[in-house]
Amino acid sequence: MRIGGSLFETGCRMECPSIGDFNTISTRAWLHNTVGMTNHCVVGAQCLVVPAEDETLDEYTCIHGPAADRRTWSKGRQVQEADSRTRHAEYLREMLPKFN
Repeated sequence: MRIGGSLFETGCRMECPSIGDFNTISTRAWLHNTVGMTNHCVVGAQCLVVPAEDETLDEYTCIHGPAADRRTWSKGRQVQEADSRTRHAEYLREMLPKFN
């Protein structure tokens, strides 16, 4: 199993053989062992992802809703998400030393 730098929220269940970087797996989401994740994917709360055959999610895939609907982020959203992560990291670098 390969796990990159991703966010796993409380109660999620991951059986994926590989998980890329910058993914978010929300509370009580479940991904079956026939799913592979690339980078920058989001799985919403309580989503159940169990494909009939092996599948690898494309980069920037978002799975949401009770039916596990899928969509892919637009190019503008991809840039916005990268900028947001950069700003968040800068904020943490500035603020954390003040409280430790």
